[in-house]
Amino acid sequence: MAPARDPSGFMLWIGAPCFHCKREDFLPLRCMACERLFCAEHFRQEAHACPHPARDVLVPLCPLCEEPPRGWRRDMPAQELSSLLESHWTAPSLDRGGCRALLSQASDLSQRCCVSRCQAAMHLPVKCPHCAQTVCLHHRAPSRHACTGAHPKRAPKPAVSSSSKPQATSDTQIPAVAAPAPRPTSSRFAIARRAAQERASTIRAMQERHARGMLSDPEKMRLAQLMAQAAEDRRAAPSGAPACTLM
Repeated sequence: MAPARDPSGFMLWIGAPCFHCKREDFLPLRCMACERLFCAEHFRQEAHACPHPARDVLVPLCPLCEEPPRGWRRDMPAQELSSLLESHWTAPSLDRGGCRALLSQASDLSQRCCVSRCQAAMHLPVKCPHCAQTVCLHHRAPSRHACTGAHPKRAPKPAVSSSSKPQATSDTQIPAVAAPAPRPTSSRFAIARRAAQERASTIRAMQERHARGMLSDPEKMRLAQLMAQAAEDRRAAPSGAPACTLM
């Protein structure tokens, strides 16, 4: 016989005794079939010989959307469950307990090209402005989807007769080749030769003074600039132009 519980020491009586072994358990578990409390060792239906093992049934799932039909309960007869699944498959929307997989397929079929040999799923449907049919991008032209609406026809191109062929005139003749630019005259060569000779004479005079140690720092800088300019002129001189050579 279990001792009477003392209400003053509630810590001593936390939990409940196991229905099978009568042992006190701080965290008892309730069997969903017989609704009795058991310890962790006797919680399974086989361990405590549950008198209602048939109540532990599997949840019926729709084979298409893998969800239980709306309104299902444990004690539902098989015939009622079958009719519930049929209403689940024929419901027009999810709010009315419809099947998610069938409704998504129906929405995909409504967004397909109206061309019978195409039937492509349209992510970007195009509505024809003439016949108001929904077509894909490939069949958006009226000539590609047998458009029944009135649309303007293209005007035929005028036929070109043999007499209207353009004839060659004096304006369509081959343009004359432009004359080559005139070569530099001898006067330009003479001016360039004289300037080069004067620069060479200045460079020779400054080189002689530099050999005697008579050039200041600004004059040395000027000599270097003249020699660099003379070398640049020799490299840039065209063929046939006079070149100045320092002696």
